Amino acid sequence: IVVSAAEIGVLPPLLAKVHPVSGVPVAATLALSFGLFLVLSLPFSELVEFSMLFYGFTAGLEFLALIKLRTLEPATPRPYRVPLGDSWPLAAFCLPPLGLCALLFALAERLSLYIFLATVAFSVATYCCRGGVDGGGASAQHAAGGKIPVMLV
Repeated sequence: IVVSAAEIGVLPPLLAKVHPVSGVPVAATLALSFGLFLVLSLPFSELVEFSMLFYGFTAGLEFLALIKLRTLEPATPRPYRVPLGDSWPLAAFCLPPLGLCALLFALAERLSLYIFLATVAFSVATYCCRGGVDGGGASAQHAAGGKIPVMLV
């Protein structure tokens, strides 16, 4: 995954280089090994909590994106329609899961929160430095035949 992400320009190109004889991605292997060493030095309970923070964060973003898209683009063709009408019933439907996502953060240990926030801050900084959505790089455009693919759901 790391090599593929580096090949399309999401990660630094150094991580895409492979050994000329063995074909092993040495830099990617070392980077992953170092990251795993850092993560595995934490207690198991912190790892589970850290994992759940990311899960809750991404699930919360998905529910918020659902509400936003159904509000801004209600006529977009979809393979099926959920019978929740306009945005208010949908928002009411999404409130309990969003509350549980918020509860994950309220009950999390400080160390897990700090690691999570540092990871998110690093990701946002990388995203901004790469130019946002349009900053996929020349290799991403080349891989897609000059166009960035867009999935319509």
